Amino acid sequence: MVHSSDVYFIYNNEDEDFKAYLAKRLESDKLSVWSGLTSGEGLIDAKVVVIIMSSSSTLDKHCNDEVSLAYITDTPIFPVTRETFAELEPNLSFSLRLMVAKLNWMFFDSDEQKEANYPVLLSSIRSAVAMVNEETGEEQETQEEDEETPQAWKDRPNTAVVIREGKDFWEDKFGDTSEVPWIEFRDKFLEVYKDQMVEQFTEDKVQWLTNLLYGDVLLLRKVVTKHTYETFCRHKPNKPRDPDRFYNRLISYAKGCIAMRGVFNMESTVRLDAIQKLGQFKTQAVVSSLLDLSDEKDANVRAVAAISLGKTGIKSRRVSQRMIKLLSDEDRLVREAACISLGHMQIESAVPHLVNVWRTEIISHVRKAAEVALGLINSDRAREAIKMTEVLSREMKELSTE
Repeated sequence: MVHSSDVYFIYNNEDEDFKAYLAKRLESDKLSVWSGLTSGEGLIDAKVVVIIMSSSSTLDKHCNDEVSLAYITDTPIFPVTRETFAELEPNLSFSLRLMVAKLNWMFFDSDEQKEANYPVLLSSIRSAVAMVNEETGEEQETQEEDEETPQAWKDRPNTAVVIREGKDFWEDKFGDTSEVPWIEFRDKFLEVYKDQMVEQFTEDKVQWLTNLLYGDVLLLRKVVTKHTYETFCRHKPNKPRDPDRFYNRLISYAKGCIAMRGVFNMESTVRLDAIQKLGQFKTQAVVSSLLDLSDEKDANVRAVAAISLGKTGIKSRRVSQRMIKLLSDEDRLVREAACISLGHMQIESAVPHLVNVWRTEIISHVRKAAEVALGLINSDRAREAIKMTEVLSREMKELSTE
C-alpha cells in the first residue's frame, strides 16, 4: 500500500489552532502531515491518525465516522486533548468510547504538559510509522491459508496493555482437550468473562457478543476445536502470552463490527471514500463484517455491502456464495449491486445464476446488470450463455413479427 502522508488529523474546525500547532511541530520533526481536501482518502492513505479530542470533536458526527474508519483500516490511533477526561467523558458516544478506551491518551492541558508530553507523542508516532513501513502482506497470506476462521483487527501500537499472570483460558478450563461442545465452551466463557463484557459494553450487549462468537467466529459449529481457538487468537511467538487473548480478540472483533456499521451505514460521511479504497484494506476482519452487513434488515445496507464486497476483489467461497444468494434478494438495488460485483470479481460459478437473472428478472436495470456482469466475467461459459440467449431472443422476435 502506498501512503501519501505520515500523519492524518481528525479534528473539529473549532480546534484548528491546536491542530495547526501540533502539525507544525510534527513537520519540523520531519513527519509529513496530510493537508489535502479529500479527508476520507487522506485518512486511509496515512500511516497514523491523531485525534484532537475536544468537546466539539466528540459531538461531531464526521469525526466519529473518521475514528471508525481509522479503526477498520488498522491505522494506529493517537488521541490528544487539551481537556480532562472528566470533561470529555459525557460527550463520548458508545462507539467512540469503545474505540479509544484502551488507547494511551496524550494530555496537553498546559504549557508544562505540552513540553513534557510532546516528546512522548513524537516518539510514539515515529515508532508506529516505522512499524507500518516494515509491514508485509501477512494478513493477506493468513487469509489465503485459513479463510474460514474470521480474524479480529490488529493490536494497536498505542494501546495500554496489561497482561495478567495465569493460565490461558483454554488450558485452564479444558486442559489438553482438542475440542469441546459449543454449549460447554459458552458457559465457561461467560462464567469467566461476563462481568467484563457488561463493564465494557452493557448487560444487553452480552447476548450480541455471544452471538458474534457463535455465528462469526465459530461459524455456527456445534463443536469448538483448539485449532479454531488458536487461529482466532493469532498469538505471535515474540510477544508475551496473554491468558485472556481469546477474549481480547473477541472484543477487538466486536469493536470492528460496530465501526464497520458506522462507516458503511447510509448516513456515514466517509462511506464513499471507504468503498473506493476497500481494495487497500481487504483484511479478513473487514470481509467478515461486510458479509454480516450483507444480511442486515436494511436493504440500503445490504446493497452497500454487496458493492463493497465486490470492491475487495476477494473470491473466497463464503463471499461467492453470499453474493450469489443476494441475486435473489427482495430488493432490486441489492440484486443489481450483486450482479455488478460478481462481474467485477469474475466469479465463474455465478454464470448460470446470472443467466437466470438475465432471462427471468422483471426489472430492466437488474437484467442489464446481469448482462454486464456476464460480459465482465467473459469466460467460455459466460460467452456461450450470452450467445445462446441472444439467439433465442432474436428468434422469438422474428416469430412475433411473422
